[in-house]
Amino acid sequence: MFRDARRPIDYVIAVKPNNMDRLATYLENLEALGLEFETEPGQAVDLVFVKVHLPKTALEHFSDIYDVGKEEPPPPSVDTGKFTHPFPTPASRISPKRKGQITNAERIMIAYRVLQNTQYGPADVDYGIEKLIRSGVVADAYPLHETGGGRTNQNDRELLLTHFANMASVHKQVPADLIKKYLGPEIAFYFAWLEYFNLMLVFPALLGAVIFFVATVFPASRYT
Repeated sequence: MFRDARRPIDYVIAVKPNNMDRLATYLENLEALGLEFETEPGQAVDLVFVKVHLPKTALEHFSDIYDVGKEEPPPPSVDTGKFTHPFPTPASRISPKRKGQITNAERIMIAYRVLQNTQYGPADVDYGIEKLIRSGVVADAYPLHETGGGRTNQNDRELLLTHFANMASVHKQVPADLIKKYLGPEIAFYFAWLEYFNLMLVFPALLGAVIFFVATVFPASRYT
């Protein structure tokens, strides 16, 4: 959060102190687009961290421009029972989003696109946070993870860590909706496909084990 403990940080730009003047035009253009900033000096490194926040009006404006976060949430999934999902988790029952909600993954995507399409110099090609990084003006730029909510009020990241991203949950249902909400549809699709692929390998694996067992116990040489 910003120092007022109300505005969330959507992106962070790390800059060397002597490069702040070279970043002034870029920040002015972002401010003209409605973004808000707060700077924080590094404590363990010689950097200035520019915290970026998209207010509600700017978020709604750019979500329309980039067509992000405007899709309607899907209807509740049908409970197919214990046969298809014998090991569900609390994270498996979370809907990807509510109507009108823009998820954290979508906020980050919108913030990145704004940073990537904003001018920092007079030439037509002088735009984008990636070019600023490659030119050495900006040391790095990145979003932040959610802060912890504790055991009784776990946020999306903590739910994924508890019920998905550990070896104890390897046999449990993949919480595709929650992965989509936190990491985006591409990564959610990958893990949903991987779960289906692994399930489809169970039957060939069992058949192969049976054939191996039969071939070991009853070798072909006995019948020749």
